[in-house]
Amino acid sequence: MKRGGISDEDIDLAFLASYRLYTEMDIRTLWLRGVLNDDQMFMRMRELGYTDTRIKEIIQGWPIIPGPTDLFHMVAKEAFEPDAISLMGLADEFPEDQVEHLEKQGVSREWALRYWYAHWDQPSIGMGYEMLHRGVIDLDTLDMLYRTIEIPPFWREKLTKIAYSPYTRVDVRRMHDLGILTDEQLMKSYMDLGYDEEHATNMMKFTIAYNRSHDKELTKSQIISGYNDKLLTREDASELIISLEYTEAQTEYLLTLEDY
Repeated sequence: MKRGGISDEDIDLAFLASYRLYTEMDIRTLWLRGVLNDDQMFMRMRELGYTDTRIKEIIQGWPIIPGPTDLFHMVAKEAFEPDAISLMGLADEFPEDQVEHLEKQGVSREWALRYWYAHWDQPSIGMGYEMLHRGVIDLDTLDMLYRTIEIPPFWREKLTKIAYSPYTRVDVRRMHDLGILTDEQLMKSYMDLGYDEEHATNMMKFTIAYNRSHDKELTKSQIISGYNDKLLTREDASELIISLEYTEAQTEYLLTLEDY
């Protein structure tokens, strides 16, 4: 090169020009990880042709800001609700020793905390119902759980209405027999158990007939007992038994059986 009349200075410049420079991403990574200090970072960026003013603007975009999916996840997990964070202890057990490594990747401590707030699992609806039944939480706390696990407002009151167990089939029949449940309430109670309208109607008819049969049996026994004790004449006893929807032949048989 010297023979060609190129000066030493130009030769040095030619060699320098042949070296590969860091990319902007390389400089960002090395700066975040502390390999380059601020002065070295500015010098490397100047080598890429940036002015100091533009460098200051560019580095504002180097820290990581969570994307829309992460942000909405944080919102759903109460990561921006100071009262909820305090009440539920979402900041507890934060791994402070990991902040250094996160910052080296562009994640600030503030965002690291919000990622932490959002990482917790919340109780399921079923667990919420169980806690309510055992008196561990009240309805207001159950409503807070609905919000925490992102149940839309439309469903909350409706879900609370099914939080409690309905009467069992045996309970329904016995309560109707005792007059605690009306026929209309009987129908609703069977539908609460999961029967559709057709099956609930048939169950209602069965229960009414069964309880009427049960009541009739008790009443028949009482009539026959009164007949045996001479409190009722045969004619009176016969009339009362027939009123219970027994035929005349059945009535005659029952009373004759008692005579012997």
